[in-house]
Order: sequence, then C-alpha cells, then structure tokens
Amino acid sequence: MRVLITGGAGYIGSNLARRLLAEGNEVILFDNLSSSLPRNLLDLAGRVKLVAGDILDLSHLLRVARDNQVQRIVHTAAVVSVPASMERPLYTAKVNIEGSLNVFETARLSGIDRVVDISSAEAYGTFQQDPAPEEHPLNSTTPYGITKAAVERFGTHYSDQHGIHYVAARISYAYGVGHPRPTLPKPWMEDALAGRRTVVARGGDQRIDFTCVEDTIEGLRLVLEAAHLEHRAYNIASGRAVTLREAAAEIKKLVPEWEYEIGPGLPEQSPGYVAPLKGSLDITRAARELGYRPKYDLTTGFRRYLERLREDMAANDR
Repeated sequence: MRVLITGGAGYIGSNLARRLLAEGNEVILFDNLSSSLPRNLLDLAGRVKLVAGDILDLSHLLRVARDNQVQRIVHTAAVVSVPASMERPLYTAKVNIEGSLNVFETARLSGIDRVVDISSAEAYGTFQQDPAPEEHPLNSTTPYGITKAAVERFGTHYSDQHGIHYVAARISYAYGVGHPRPTLPKPWMEDALAGRRTVVARGGDQRIDFTCVEDTIEGLRLVLEAAHLEHRAYNIASGRAVTLREAAAEIKKLVPEWEYEIGPGLPEQSPGYVAPLKGSLDITRAARELGYRPKYDLTTGFRRYLERLREDMAANDR
C-alpha cells in the first residue's frame, strides 16, 4: 500500500512511517519541515520519499498524491499545541481547517480510498463522562480543540457528499522517545534526571490519559489498514487516566531523589485560561472492531521513556 503522511516529519508522522515500513508499505512524507527535528528522519533516509511542501498548497499536495499513486492518506499536519493555538487562533484555524480541506479535496480528486485524520481528546472539551466514548459531545473551548472538531464535521461532509472514506483517530497525550515539545511528562522527567526541583503552582487534580507512543502508532496502523470500519471515529489511547499528581508520583518511584511540588486544581494552559477537566478515553470500540490492545501501562511506559531520556542526556554530556 502507498501511504502519504502529511506532517510526516513530525513526531507522530515519523513514528508511524517506521511502523508502516515494517509492514511492507511504501511511504511518502509531506512536510514543510518548519518544526520537525532533523534527527527524526535520519534512520528513514532512503527508505521513504520526503517531499517538502505546505499543507496550504492544494495544487502541490494534489500533484504529489497523483504522481505517487497514493492509495491512503494519514493526516497529521496541524498546529498541535493548545497554548500556541490560543496565541494564534487565526493561523491555527487556517492551517488546521483549510489544510484539512486540502487533504479532503486531494482525496476526492485523486480517488484515494481512505483518509485517517489525527484528531484529539482536546475536541471533547470538559469531560462529561469518564471514560469518554466517541459519542461524547465535541465541546472544546480552545482554538486547537475547536478546529479538530470542525475538521471532523468537514470530514463527515466529504464522506457523505463525495464518497471519500474519512475516519478520525482521537489520540491523547502520546509520550515517548523523540518528542520534540515540552509536553508532560517530558519536562518533569528531564528535571528528575537533571536533579532539578520541579514546582508547579496548580494542576495536580487534572486527569490525563497518557498513552505510550508505540500504542498510539499501533492504533493508527489498525485504523489505516482495517479491511472494514464500522464508524467514523475511534479513540486511540491507553483507556486509563491519572491525575497529574499521580503521574508525578509515578516518576518519583522511578527517580526517588526527585523533589517536586504540585499545587491543586486544574492547570493554566495560557494566561487567564484554566484547562477543562479531562479524563480517560473509552477504547472499547477500537478494541472490539480493530483488536486494539495497548501494551504499556503507565509504569512500564514511563520507565522506558526515562531510560531513553537518561541515555540521551548522557550522550549529550559526552
């Protein structure tokens, strides 16, 4: 199968490329290379086709899909940070919504038989149920979450009106080796390994479904390669949430000398904006229909991540 991954040089895109290559697929990465780390691609040189391009350039994206006879698209290109989306809501809407529409148009005009859109637990907004099933209302109040919900609605429109096979994979806090952004648990782990005390004024009561990136990637592969999909949205997560206070305690078990202080309540994601209460994602649908079974619990996943961070920090000190 020939698969085009938009945002393919990024964290999710490059990890998915490795997994798809291992399955014998041909992979084309489409990325503007503005935020990815070059080391994400070093081991992929000569194994994938890398195309530098902007998701807002429909003609280029369409030409790449046609020239490479792409069969399926995984759409990861986006402004992905809630704080970044709060700072630049217009730009976020342009990239996330217009860019997605370009992907859908490319699929429509090229006869591509499936588009897997990487959506997010952020689209749910404040969790009204825990775990949250796919039927949970999409009530985000951040530009990032709002655009993700809007893209899903557009995907449904293209599926209904133009016959493209659209499916959303709603992921949650994928963590692991090579993550380029200071997203939890990475900064706390780096503090622990460097001997720095961590002080966070608020946020200890927030509940997060941390998902080891290997599990995220396996779930995306299953959505992409499934012979038949009964639904248009699947939660791909660990299925279990912990409070940030509990996540910190887990790191403390693995690095006992780490000192930290985390205040109560919910975190402030940007000045004046307190994050909505989150929780776990219900992965029953993905388990039943796709055979999705996360392999890594929090302890195992955090231990593996810490070991690699320790190795990377030691290598950088040499």
